[in-house]
Order: sequence, then C-alpha cells, then structure tokens
Amino acid sequence: MKAIVDLFEEYAEQSFRASGLEEKMFSIGGFGVRLRFAVASWGGILTKALDHLQTQEPAEPGRRQLTISILDGLQPQRNPLLRFYLKTLVDHWPDYTGPRGELLNLHGGSVVAFYHPGPDILSVVDLEADLGFFWKRDLSPLPYYEAGSPMRGLLHAWMREQGVQFVHGGAVGTESGGVLLAGRGGSGKSTSVLACLDSGLKYASDDYCMVGSPDSRHWDVYSLYNTAKLIGDSDLAKFNGLASHVWNPRREPDEKVTIFLNESCPHKLIPQFPLRAILVPVITGQADTRIEPCGAGAALMAMGPSSLAQLPASGSQDLNSIAQVVRGSPCFRLKLGTDLKQIPRAICQLLTQLSQ
Repeated sequence: MKAIVDLFEEYAEQSFRASGLEEKMFSIGGFGVRLRFAVASWGGILTKALDHLQTQEPAEPGRRQLTISILDGLQPQRNPLLRFYLKTLVDHWPDYTGPRGELLNLHGGSVVAFYHPGPDILSVVDLEADLGFFWKRDLSPLPYYEAGSPMRGLLHAWMREQGVQFVHGGAVGTESGGVLLAGRGGSGKSTSVLACLDSGLKYASDDYCMVGSPDSRHWDVYSLYNTAKLIGDSDLAKFNGLASHVWNPRREPDEKVTIFLNESCPHKLIPQFPLRAILVPVITGQADTRIEPCGAGAALMAMGPSSLAQLPASGSQDLNSIAQVVRGSPCFRLKLGTDLKQIPRAICQLLTQLSQ
C-alpha cells in the first residue's frame, strides 16, 4: 500500500517540474494544510472554498502539517506501473472499490484511498507521512459539490488522526461562542446560517465544518469551507446581495446555487469559536422562530448519520467522536419560522442565556 504513495510522490514531482508549481498554505483548526498544484491549472479552483483560511504562517508549534498534491491525468505518468494501475482503475472501478468508494487493494493501515467515479477522482492520503494526493483523470469541469467542498475525504481522514472531527452541520457565532446546526440536507441549516449574515453573528459553515477539543474541557468549532449552497433561485431570492456572487449562474437542474462568501462578505467569516450549543432545525411553516430543549439522542440522530453518509472513509470512530460532542453540549430544537429576521435574534438570545 505504501508503494502507491511513493509512485504518486514521484509523479507529482515530475508533473510540477514540467508545468511549474504553485503552492498555498491554509490553517484549519490550528493545523497547516499545504496545497500544491500546477501553475494555471484547475487546481486553483479547489482553493476558492478554503481561501478565507489562507495563511503565510506555518502550522502552530507542535502541530503536524498535511501536504496535498493536486494532479490531473493530462500530465502523463512516466512510471508504467502507475500508468497501468490508473487506467485499469478508471476502466474497471467496480472491481476495485468497496461500497463506500474505498479502494480494496489500497485502503488500510496508514494509507487511506478511495475513488469517485463520474468525475473520476482518486484520493490517497498517507497518515504517517502527512502526504495526500488528489488525482482527476482529465480537465473536464469539476462538479459543483467538489468545487464547493473540495477534498472532503482527504481532509476528514487526516484531521481525524489529529483529534479533529469532520461534521455535517452549519455553524454561526462570535469569538465568545456559537452554535452548531445539525440536520440532514433540506432541514434548514443553510437558510438559518445565511439569515444570520445581517446580524452580529458570523459565519463558520453552512454545510461542513470541524469540531475539536484543544484542552479536553470544551469543544471548538472550526470553519472549513466558506461556501454557501442553496437549492434554487427561490431560496436565493430570500437573501439580498448574494445573487450577484453566484459562482455557477448556468447550472444543471440538479446543481445547487453555490456562493463563495469570502468573495462577497469576507468580514462576516470567522475561523473558529467555542461551541456553546447544538441546534436541530425544524421547519414549522409558522411565522415565528422559537428554541426549545431537546435530548442528546435527537441531536445525535440529526448529526451522526448525515455526517457519516457524506464521507467515504467514515465509521464507528467518527460516530463515537460525534456522540462525545453531542453529550458534552446543550441541545435544542430550532423551530424555524418564515420571518427570517427572527432566526439570528433567537440564536443570540440563547447564547446570552447560556453565558449567564
């Protein structure tokens, strides 16, 4: 399994020598993530969702750093073994992948590997060497979900080893604390988070974020992507000023409206905050928004299955980590009203009450 990492490392160095190398550094939860890609390639598209976390500084002292090389199949693989393997994988991927996309002959031990057919994307990460590789077969356009939340599997697998858990959830707050909104797609997470843009609350996530416990006494929420995704134009019309910043104005019927908030309202983004409560959005159809307590079981059901479903390398370890976060946090139902201005007011009132 280590052999594939060595082959990809050789392939990356050959590609960057031939095409030129561009690098960007990001800080995610205090850990450094360095992206390497060919100059003037589509690799730069993958950084748009992360640009609010870009930094010139190395990782915090004592923290490890992940290096991800972004590659495409138009740069020929000189090694015949790697060339044969990649062609065989693309042509016969059902024979090589498990039910979650994991590569049966590579995935295991310190190496995590999975393949996504359709866009033909192979992801490999060596957890011991802190090296990742994101390979796409050709230069066909990236799916909107990959541009909006890139390299989910790679980042999840590596960050989990550092004690930081990837979760499917929205998050808003301030430097003194905030909330995590848990729920499956269509539950109201994005609407709730974007309704807070005109309030004193800041955006950390509307779909995916990280949660960690830096001192074993409390949980912090870490922003990951600055991407907002809405189902269609009717949802977009609810939020003034966002329509002119849509990244994919010409969309396929199944594509969500995608907006990179770092380009439209960078001052409203926050990289992290202490977690004060977990909210489970519920669409009521009534005018008023209200918040009421709920059990940890309801919050875990809202966050756990949807988080695991988004990640090809997830399992019981992830569910146990998410359960710890839920058990250590007050849990509430956010009964969403149609008057969107009431949503940030209700969340701010809750945060005030929890701080007293």
